[in-house]
Amino acid sequence: MQQVAVNYVKQKFIGKASERIHANKPSYETDPEVLAAVERAEQNRDQHWWKRNKKGTIDVILNQQDRKILTKVKRQAWYLDKGCHCCCFNIGLDGVVGLIPGVGDIIGAILALQLIRVACQADLPHWLIAKMTWNVLVDFMIGLTPIAGDLLDILFKCNWRNALLLEEYLILRRRDELRLEKGQHLAEDPPEAESSHHHHDVTAKNDKYGTFKFCYNYGLESNSLAWKTQISKKSCRDLLSISRDKSIQALDVSAGRILYKVSKAHKFAINKLKGLDSQLTATGDDEGIIKIWDMRTCKAVQEYKAHKDYISDMVYTKSTLIAAGGDGQLSIFDIRKPTDKIMMTQELDDEPLSLVIVKNDEQVIAGSQSGALYTWNWNTWSDYSKWIGHPNSVDALCKLDEDTICTGGSDGLLRLITVSPQQQFEGILGDHGEDFPIEKMAVGFDEKYLASCGHDLHLRFWNIEFLYENTKRKQQETATSGSVKRAKRFFQDL
Repeated sequence: MQQVAVNYVKQKFIGKASERIHANKPSYETDPEVLAAVERAEQNRDQHWWKRNKKGTIDVILNQQDRKILTKVKRQAWYLDKGCHCCCFNIGLDGVVGLIPGVGDIIGAILALQLIRVACQADLPHWLIAKMTWNVLVDFMIGLTPIAGDLLDILFKCNWRNALLLEEYLILRRRDELRLEKGQHLAEDPPEAESSHHHHDVTAKNDKYGTFKFCYNYGLESNSLAWKTQISKKSCRDLLSISRDKSIQALDVSAGRILYKVSKAHKFAINKLKGLDSQLTATGDDEGIIKIWDMRTCKAVQEYKAHKDYISDMVYTKSTLIAAGGDGQLSIFDIRKPTDKIMMTQELDDEPLSLVIVKNDEQVIAGSQSGALYTWNWNTWSDYSKWIGHPNSVDALCKLDEDTICTGGSDGLLRLITVSPQQQFEGILGDHGEDFPIEKMAVGFDEKYLASCGHDLHLRFWNIEFLYENTKRKQQETATSGSVKRAKRFFQDL
């Protein structure tokens, strides 16, 4: 009779809310990829005969360390929030301790923070830690209200909420790792560190110290911050990101969360990163060592040292990786060949800082510390030409078309240079300020904007759409007149 009364009260005041809550499972529990991975893991796992009929949990797809951390966090959260069943409620140690006047809520908050500390061993992003901490803060503030606060504290269950957040993050991170192992990158582009994304109006940058990564939605009318995240305690140098702590990290551009991290990727601090294709990425460190990574397995497949000083920049085309070093040389390596087949240019009395490939992959241009531009023709690496046209060092180069480049100098100016038929200064496109060197430049996927960032802590956009429109109009006029198509100078109509 008592049970009938209890069921009637539940049905009268709660209705079918409980059934709806349990029916709405987390998205990762119904994700086909996750379910398939769980099934494969169950088939490959060795079990004792008395456990073979026991259904495994979804965390079976995690690695041993993450699964151990998740199990520990969920077990402690269960004892804190759902340890025993009393009067139609699950009450844990946190709810009992919270009844103690004064110190009860403080003790509960300390236990909850200790749970977050355990969860942080799984290398969690800062946004997730902040969300967990917010749950603890809300739980603490609720508990300060006498009587009603203690009841609401029992219902809120911040520790169990945090355990579920941890489980969701680890499962989704493992799902993304499995995608990468299959060669299915989350972005359609090669994993570049600089990014104007090639399919959406978004761009990413670091802050002054490089410890935070920011992602912006940009447009002609307004710009907005999509997300920011701290991915390293040390400065990030170049969605793959590299850091002075010698790690490589991949970010999901839609949410800003870390997909995976390769710790201690180099013995020395990594200075440069270059995406080669959808699977391979090259990194260069401060000691001139270059590694080529297969990002499906997050392991280095090739490693060589051709420079005596740091790697300042890298470019890639025709299966060939070209790297500039602080020792004044360029190394040319066909990644299909052994590492003993590396060609080197003759040593310059200068320090190359930036590289760009133009003229349909037939010329390589290097910006230097002295401000000169050095040009090599493909397959004639023993000879080069030199053009002096900058009063300060050229820290960044960006190709606008096959005959035109933009240079970013340590004086903060963006200069337009034509390289055909000969190198010539065309004008100033933008200015970050005299004392603010240019760090990086990139053209948007729709060729409307040139983005640049410098030491002035600003990410600036320069409208260059009219330049491409002039070139396209001239090409259409040439095609209509039936004349022979010839290469057009980028600024001949200005």
